[in-house]
Amino acid sequence: MNKYLEALDDVAALAYDHGCISVEGVIARDEHVILLQELVDRATPTKIVLSPFHDVLSDQTAYIIQCPSCKYGLGVTMHKVGTYFENYLEGHRDIKFCSDCGKALDWSKDDE
Repeated sequence: MNKYLEALDDVAALAYDHGCISVEGVIARDEHVILLQELVDRATPTKIVLSPFHDVLSDQTAYIIQCPSCKYGLGVTMHKVGTYFENYLEGHRDIKFCSDCGKALDWSKDDE
């Protein structure tokens, strides 16, 4: 559990413990919980997406590497498996977040 998720759980528990009985209190609590949930979702790494397309120059299937959240293009590779692809992923693991939406990225292989 990351620190954002812990904070979210704490906010939700505190609100219930202190008995948010007013409508305004419940609405304020729920708005804060929703906002914190968005932060938790963005900070939790999600595997990159490989979207195949036909590369007309090489007449092969290539793959656009995309953010799992906003589908922003992070790169292109000609291989989905093998040494070249593993080296490509290893070379990009320093990109921890999508530069478009800020989503945390998981560059691990399927078997990790």
